[in-house]
Amino acid sequence: MASREPSPGACTGDVPRGLELGTLEMCIGEERLVQVPPPLGFGARGSKTFGVPPGAALAYRIKLVSINSVTDPTARREELDDEQRFLEEDGKVYNTAFE
Repeated sequence: MASREPSPGACTGDVPRGLELGTLEMCIGEERLVQVPPPLGFGARGSKTFGVPPGAALAYRIKLVSINSVTDPTARREELDDEQRFLEEDGKVYNTAFE
C-alpha cells in the first residue's frame, strides 16, 4: 500500500466517497483501516492520476489527527466550534450542520 501525505479533502468531494464514509464519526487520535469497494472508489474508470486500475478495491490506513485544528484526543466532538456532523441516508451523505 502506497503512503501519501494527509489530505484535507475529506467530505469535500475531493476523495472517493467510500473514504469519506469511512471517516465519519472518527475521534481525534483514532486509526482505521478503511476498505472501499470499487463502486465507492474510482469505479470502472479507475484513476490514472493515482495509478488505480479500473474496478480496483481500495484500502486506506488513516489516522484522524485533528478536528478544526484541535488535536486533544479528550475533546468531545459536539463541543468543538463549528463541528460539522454528517449523516448517511438513502446512499447520500448530508452535513447536518446545515439542516
